[in-house]
Amino acid sequence: GSCALSVLIFSDGKPSDGHLDHQSRLGKLASKFGRRLSLTCIGMADAGEDFSVLENMAEEAKTFGAVASFEKPSLCAESLGSVISSLATSLTSNMSEMTKGGQKRAVRMDISRERKGISDDLRLTNDWSIFHGRYVGKFLCWSLEKNDFVELFDFRCHNCGKDTRLENISTEIKESACFCAHCLGASFCNKECLKAGLQSHKEGGWFRRCINAKKMIMEEKIRRVPLPSYTVAIKNQIYNEGAELMVRKFRFVSGNYSFTGIKYVAKESRFVEDPKEYDESHRDFLRTQAMASDMAKSFNRTIDDLFHFSPPNSKWREKVKMLPRINFLEPIIVEIFDADGKPSRLMIEPFLEGKYEKFNNNMGYVKGASNQLSVIAEEEEGDSSSDNDSFCDVGISASSHSNLLCKDLDDKYIPQVFSHYSYEKSNERFMVVDLQGVLTSKSDGTKSYSLTDPVIHTHRHQNEERNPAWKFGRTDRGTKGIKAFFDSHVCTDVCRLLRLQEHSL
Repeated sequence: GSCALSVLIFSDGKPSDGHLDHQSRLGKLASKFGRRLSLTCIGMADAGEDFSVLENMAEEAKTFGAVASFEKPSLCAESLGSVISSLATSLTSNMSEMTKGGQKRAVRMDISRERKGISDDLRLTNDWSIFHGRYVGKFLCWSLEKNDFVELFDFRCHNCGKDTRLENISTEIKESACFCAHCLGASFCNKECLKAGLQSHKEGGWFRRCINAKKMIMEEKIRRVPLPSYTVAIKNQIYNEGAELMVRKFRFVSGNYSFTGIKYVAKESRFVEDPKEYDESHRDFLRTQAMASDMAKSFNRTIDDLFHFSPPNSKWREKVKMLPRINFLEPIIVEIFDADGKPSRLMIEPFLEGKYEKFNNNMGYVKGASNQLSVIAEEEEGDSSSDNDSFCDVGISASSHSNLLCKDLDDKYIPQVFSHYSYEKSNERFMVVDLQGVLTSKSDGTKSYSLTDPVIHTHRHQNEERNPAWKFGRTDRGTKGIKAFFDSHVCTDVCRLLRLQEHSL
């Protein structure tokens, strides 16, 4: 479980054993290894030769998340060497993912992979695991202010477990239902359930002791957030995976065991980890996404502020209005229990409909740019940063009429501008990168980038000395990551519109 596999297949044409199902065999291998498999199929022959078997093998591997390609280099050593070099780079990247602090990380082997591109299930099948009743525990979200998890109010009856709400996606309880008068942190179906379950609630019971619930309510560590239901279903096979996380399909389930609410995905670590370490990785992820979301709201306000001015050209004003905004998904943690009562926590968030793209990463890659950089080694940083903890003012000023001459405001620039903006708005303390998600359009023509799984690069030592809560996980590559962004970033008219400065670190 701690190895990566690199496969190189040469062929000079259609195989003589074409009656064998090479494609299925390769698919079984790819379904086991996923992104740990790097496959390169090389066809070296004249232009008219049939390499359809090799091409199909590479495509089959891709459907299970492997890094696969079919190459047909020219018949010379230089061209072949370039292909093999690319394979070696892919294998090196895989091995880098599977180490932490110089130690190998064991990849989870208790999983199967779903073929990409298959239709979503419209109803529950044997491929789904259902959790309900006492097998579903707490729901949590992240509080940026408290830098900690906060629980979502549990509207299940603290006596019989039934949902006390008026309807799904609501925080209003039924007319017959009631709350514990002592803590206001527990609900009951009716007065009979209250009478039967009150003593258990005071002592702890299934949920939480009354005194603890009251304390959490007073400290605002419980939020009333509507959920579709308290029965959940998780697809047994994973359908996607990244460097750190693997992704399953997740749905809330109604009382008649049909799907309810929007589609979700559940994210888990790819690696075998200690439960405490896994909980810490959840903290790092939610902290990162919450910080990125807060920065995105500031970015959107800055663009909105452009309407306080009177540009000479109404077409320019309309173009600014149509600039896409940035939004990050808000993850939730779901606690579930297996048949033996062993708990585990899943991180869920809405499924992104549309063309999923990566607009930049944490290594200097920028979509569409030609000057991409190699992998940055993870190491400790000792670089200094500003001693000023406040955020900077970024945006157009009343005297910045020259910015109104900016004309090239293409949608594609927005993700890179946001990363640049985050660095200056944070007073050069951190940068939000690894921007990935979908660009969506509304009926009124406005657009929005819906993003997830960001990375934050920080001046780590300086930030941790002033604020130990600034921990963003192993993907934080510090000043080297920030430098990699600026080495590949080319400022555009959108950068100049927001008065962002060019940087050379």
